[in-house]
Amino acid sequence: MTRIIRKMIGILLAVAITATVGTAAENHGSKKTASDGAEPSYMGEPLSYWLRFIQDRDKNNMDLALDAIRELGPDARSAVPELTQIVAEPSAPIEIGVDKRSVIAFKIRSILLRSDAIDALAAIGEAATPSTVPLIQWELTVRVVHRSIRNTADDELFVDLVYRPEAQFRVSVLRSSGISTGALQSPECLHS
Repeated sequence: MTRIIRKMIGILLAVAITATVGTAAENHGSKKTASDGAEPSYMGEPLSYWLRFIQDRDKNNMDLALDAIRELGPDARSAVPELTQIVAEPSAPIEIGVDKRSVIAFKIRSILLRSDAIDALAAIGEAATPSTVPLIQWELTVRVVHRSIRNTADDELFVDLVYRPEAQFRVSVLRSSGISTGALQSPECLHS
């Protein structure tokens, strides 16, 4: 029980630190704040424009939309419900030895989307407090299950998924799974 409590405290501390770092990021001139009561904008587009991509799960513009929210920081507080929903969406763990590579690719994309949504919530800062419970639930979620490692590729994939830091995770998992990054974009890969 104390292990779970320590983990929750660690998560909350990490979110607080990330929020502090995110809000301290420099403004590179591509963002307008909402100081005059107008909707904040990024790259000349209002926040509502970027939120539509997130609401529609537009795979071609999702990364840029999440970048916009991170850049806008606390001014993007209206994005909190949508980002929280991404984190709270149900997910099945990756089952090494059972899932096809295409299914693994889809599940990895889902994990990465949640990771990016969490980064955006951290950049928003204190206004993202309502997302605390889903964040803790996601952190306690089992993401990878070892069912049956049948070969070296499964073994390497398991190690990459479980033991690598997130920065290495994105690259090495794709390489060891033998799937192009394009396959990570679409749920259609579940049917292959």
